[in-house]
Amino acid sequence: MLRRLRREDLPLLEGILANNPSYYPDYLPQSKEAYYSKMLETIDRFYYDFFVIDDNGVKGFVGTSHYRPQDANIRLFVFTGEKELRRATMLEMKEYLCANLPLKKIYVQVKEDDAMMIEICSEMMEQEACLKEYLYFNGTYQDLMIFGWKL
Repeated sequence: MLRRLRREDLPLLEGILANNPSYYPDYLPQSKEAYYSKMLETIDRFYYDFFVIDDNGVKGFVGTSHYRPQDANIRLFVFTGEKELRRATMLEMKEYLCANLPLKKIYVQVKEDDAMMIEICSEMMEQEACLKEYLYFNGTYQDLMIFGWKL
């Protein structure tokens, strides 16, 4: 279900990121080719892993960032609108990460307006923190919840 990102996936990624302004790049290169090159450069620089969720067509993206070997933890994020696919993708990534990295914890950050992700994380993980009015998003400050899997 997960595969590495390919250049032809970038228009789909752009559409997903455009709906998530907190992740959307703040630069606008002069051409699409320059824009996609910058996207790939940004992904390579800031993400530890980045995969396409491919379930009879691209359904979303999943990745990790902020890997801290000295603390043995990593941040997981998932971009897909389908609840069961999100849950299955998170479990698949957990298995992949545990097989490839010496981890003590995987954590997920969730905005207060993402009810689906809060529900999924509440079922599978432990809420470790809530940063009150932490993110400015769509004209208001929102809480940021942090969920963790202890491994």
